[in-house]
Amino acid sequence: MSRTATTTSPAFDISGTIIAKTVTGTTNLYASQTCLTSLPSGSTTYTISRFFKYNGTDLTTSLEPANSAQFGNTLWNQKVVISAASGVTLGISTACTGSVDNFGNGWYRVSARFTTGATPSGSATVNYLMIVSGSVASGSSFITALPQLEASSVATSYIPTTTAAVTRNADVISVSGAVSGAIGQTEGTIYAEVDYRNFSTASQGIVQLFLDASNRFGIAAFRSGAINGFQGYVILSGNIPVNITSTITSAGIYKLAFGYKLDDYVLYINGTQIGADTSGGVVAANTVHLGHGNGLAQLNDRIRAVALYTTRLTNAQLASLTT
Repeated sequence: MSRTATTTSPAFDISGTIIAKTVTGTTNLYASQTCLTSLPSGSTTYTISRFFKYNGTDLTTSLEPANSAQFGNTLWNQKVVISAASGVTLGISTACTGSVDNFGNGWYRVSARFTTGATPSGSATVNYLMIVSGSVASGSSFITALPQLEASSVATSYIPTTTAAVTRNADVISVSGAVSGAIGQTEGTIYAEVDYRNFSTASQGIVQLFLDASNRFGIAAFRSGAINGFQGYVILSGNIPVNITSTITSAGIYKLAFGYKLDDYVLYINGTQIGADTSGGVVAANTVHLGHGNGLAQLNDRIRAVALYTTRLTNAQLASLTT
């Protein structure tokens, strides 16, 4: 491998972290990296992620565990495959889940999620580059950066590491004070678009407008027993006068809009009205929580867009906004 400081990595400017991998022959190419010296006992979910950038030749890349014993003899040759030029997912093996996220300027982050067997063995070595499209021209190359292996069901933001594991803090986004003027105090609409993949065992915050622990409202991903869903809710003086819910069973992109006004609440998801409520007061909130909230767990998933409107949009507007 050769290092170059002439290519800026996505959303970062870290000289020397970019790896250019060049094909010296015309056969498939593997490269590997040991990420853990040993795997803990018991079934554990890992997410492998790495950034790739197209470098002039349309090659195909993948992430995969290096051998069967490391992942409980169930995941040999399981991989996420993408086109380095377009970032389009070409195939995902049945024993893992994967995703490709576009970071702009030709960069894509490829993620693969695996769950080990009950008694995995050896170190965690990951094949992180692989040309699987057959013979390729000598001298072909593509660029890769910022590898990460984490005990998680999602790929979190990049954590610079060297030879030892690093523990990251959760992403916590809250804005208070100056933002209160952007929150409709007597009426309004909360909009959020989420790429929801990580079904949780707890209710998770998406957007929460907050005054104090007893007065708050917003949109959340809820969990009730074995049931997952989304909800628009209001907590007023410790009570819950509004709680509009919709059960979901599959991962995907969801557009959510919660319109609120005194005795006039409605929740839309992907163009469909989920429910309405004609009772309940309005909280004069002064803080916005994204991806978390008082009484709610971290979302641990992707929020693609958020918007606050200081008016309660019409039902027709809410249907259009979420379609």
